Amino acid sequence: MKIDDTNLQSFRRDFKDAVKGLEAKYGVRIDLQKITYDADSFKATMHVDNLSENGIPAETQFALDNYPDFKKAYLKSFVDGRHTYKVVGYQHGKTYPIECMRDDGKLFSYKWGILKNATFE
Repeated sequence: MKIDDTNLQSFRRDFKDAVKGLEAKYGVRIDLQKITYDADSFKATMHVDNLSENGIPAETQFALDNYPDFKKAYLKSFVDGRHTYKVVGYQHGKTYPIECMRDDGKLFSYKWGILKNATFE
């Protein structure tokens, strides 16, 4: 495998497809975090969230139940620069608690201000 941005984006998508059985079996969501690489190898941290009874990560369910701005933005998309992002989760206690999935599959975190300043589609 040639290790470059294009192949690693494909790997990230294939990884997500490959772990669907584990997610279903254990009631979790599995994501690859930031991938770092050189010419011969790459590494990434795997992040696993327990899901609530309705299939949503517990922290995200908490935000949906308690934060109206988050509830309005959840699963909606916005454009920032040349990419489109979708609000997909919440991480309690973080400086950047709003999780957004970029159109290429990479996960990013934003501050609360994104919910007030973005134009959602």
